Amino acid sequence: MQRLVYDAVIFVLCRYMSDHSYALPTSLEKVMARLNETLSREESMEREKRNAKDRKRRAKNTVHGLLQDLREKNLINEELKERLDLYSGKIEIRYKKWRKWYVVKWEYSPEKAGRSSFYSAPAYSLSARSKGFRNDQTPGPAAYTLPPMLGPKTVTKSSAPFYSLSGKSTIGSFHEDLQKTPGPGTYKVTDPNIYKSKLPQFSMTARNSMPGDTTQKPGPGAHSPEKVRKLKLGICKVEVEGIS
Repeated sequence: MQRLVYDAVIFVLCRYMSDHSYALPTSLEKVMARLNETLSREESMEREKRNAKDRKRRAKNTVHGLLQDLREKNLINEELKERLDLYSGKIEIRYKKWRKWYVVKWEYSPEKAGRSSFYSAPAYSLSARSKGFRNDQTPGPAAYTLPPMLGPKTVTKSSAPFYSLSGKSTIGSFHEDLQKTPGPGTYKVTDPNIYKSKLPQFSMTARNSMPGDTTQKPGPGAHSPEKVRKLKLGICKVEVEGIS
């Protein structure tokens, strides 16, 4: 049995070894190690052949091959799905997310791609805030205040002399009050009722209790002072003799 294994190893080594390898291993352990190395090399070569065949097969249908590769590698994310929404299709994609398989169907229509599928000059566009930045509270252009370009507070250049008008300061002037003495209007006039006999005071209040008698006491509205006795001047009749 060992002789058959040894002959098989010799055959394999003679097949895959280069022409410059003349010396053969003497022990069986070295022969087995060389055999394992040769078998692994052969397996890698077979794998490369299979990969080449797969690439050729996928090259026949580029979109299907790309989507199949993405599905196997689980690289289909939300951004890729949004871009694939530009096309419509009968392409069925299965992707795995959180231990669950999802199925998405699209149609591939290259004619609907427009100018995005061709090389063109740089262009600028305005669009709404994307989904990932909707919650960002970034300030707008009007939130900042530019430094003034005129006056004494310019930043980037030297300013001319700046003149201002203000009132005369009381510090160091001729009318500065060094003693801080109060004037006549600082004091209040003392009430004479404090240092003299208090004057009588009158007040008007409402009636505290109802009258106990039945007499009628007229109020101010019961009188009519304007209806006084009127005095009239008449004509004095004098009889003159001799006049009929």
